[in-house]
Amino acid sequence: MKKEILVPLAVVVLSIAFVGISAMVVLSRGHPWCIKKKLRIGAVLLTLTGAATTGCGGHQISCYDPIVNELSVENQHYGGEITVDLSVGHTLSGKVD
Repeated sequence: MKKEILVPLAVVVLSIAFVGISAMVVLSRGHPWCIKKKLRIGAVLLTLTGAATTGCGGHQISCYDPIVNELSVENQHYGGEITVDLSVGHTLSGKVD
């Protein structure tokens, strides 16, 4: 079996076990053994899903857009365009007339 399939398959199996043990916690009215198993399965699920989203192969998955090196803004008051090159430095300087 391929490595790419193992983690999602383990997450599915553990999720089913987590739902089952959660039902057992409710039915047993909070028996300590059931709660301990639920917490343990939940911790393993968090570990697996965290490793799956961050990636171990050097890829970084992010919900944010990458930072651009050049910012362009239209100046509606004077009818021109302002371009700022952010790759040159971290300090913006200029003159306002």
